[in-house]
Amino acid sequence: MVPPITINAKTLKLPYANTKAKKDKSIVKLRSGGIVNLDNLINSLNGNNRREKLLKKLADEDDELKKIRKLFTDDFFITDLKIKKEYINLFLNDCIDKNIIRIFKRDNMINLTQLLINESKLYPHKIVKEDSLLTKK
Repeated sequence: MVPPITINAKTLKLPYANTKAKKDKSIVKLRSGGIVNLDNLINSLNGNNRREKLLKKLADEDDELKKIRKLFTDDFFITDLKIKKEYINLFLNDCIDKNIIRIFKRDNMINLTQLLINESKLYPHKIVKEDSLLTKK
């Protein structure tokens, strides 16, 4: 017995066979009348859409910080910037407010390096040791 032949977009080698359609997040569609998508309406009311956008933004920032971390060696952070190895990722997170990602995306290595050097001068004062938080009686 011959096994059945599967026919789909991949076997036919059609363009866009491996792509996925974008999810429609619109709440109201006006075609021939009004259509309300209840799932999207509920998600917009309970904050799931906002949470999803924030999560995507944070994931994108995290990916960019990983690229910056790979660009500079540990030796640069430890010897040149005087930041302990365990604080490097915290330091880069602290630099997000100083537009480190925007500067990195512009491929401006001089400004990126200058930003890291300037922020490293202030950073050790921001590190709080756990021992100093404990009070002695």
